[in-house]
Amino acid sequence: MRQFVIKILLSIVLFNVCCWIGKPFFIQHQGNCNIYDALSIISSNTGAHKIILGDSVGDQIYPESKPSESQVLCATTNRAIGLVGQLILLKHFLKTRSTETVNNVHIVLHPGSFGARLDEIYTFNYFLQPFRRHIQKLEIPKHISSRIKPPFLMVTMQLFPAARVVPYDILSGNRGAPPMRSSPLIMDYTDWAMNQLDSMAETGVNIHFHCAPLQRNWQDSTCGKPSTPERWKSTSTQTPTSARQVHKSQEPI
Repeated sequence: MRQFVIKILLSIVLFNVCCWIGKPFFIQHQGNCNIYDALSIISSNTGAHKIILGDSVGDQIYPESKPSESQVLCATTNRAIGLVGQLILLKHFLKTRSTETVNNVHIVLHPGSFGARLDEIYTFNYFLQPFRRHIQKLEIPKHISSRIKPPFLMVTMQLFPAARVVPYDILSGNRGAPPMRSSPLIMDYTDWAMNQLDSMAETGVNIHFHCAPLQRNWQDSTCGKPSTPERWKSTSTQTPTSARQVHKSQEPI
């Protein structure tokens, strides 16, 4: 019995070591690889003065940048990361270069992405795994902290490298999470992320939101339009163009 337990423990240790060593290879063959690519693109191209972020619809319009010398950096991903994930990418972008050199930040989103939740089937792989280190550095209000960085999952990923690369939540296999959907209300952590963007706009960062092309019946989809908070209703009910306004952006990307 003792030898059996020792073998099991050694197998677990060996598996975690292999995951830790082989992480760069493993993540390139998973669905969340574009999140890691976006982080890598931002880190490798410190000369770009403009960035385009967005969900998967935005990614179809502005695919991720490849040339490291480009002055316009495209780091579009998908809706599973929510507005909090877009905020993390923007913070990473600003951290890797002087704020004074940043001309514009453009975020291209389907309106349904404003209703994205961080308790969906893809949250673990697309949000928690790629942004693990970045999430730990966020100063998050206590009332939403546990939903942005679930303590047990964060500790598990910290202690077990395998939890950082496996293609599903090792605790529930993603079966315990609901499918992708838009909340009928803007989630409080989404509103918090918008407040953070407000603060950046006040420091001189020009942030513009752009609505992605929509189908005529887009509001009938499962990722349809969530209700708009009162503070976003300044001049119309369209997608905000900056952290301060709500009308459609007229500035070309």
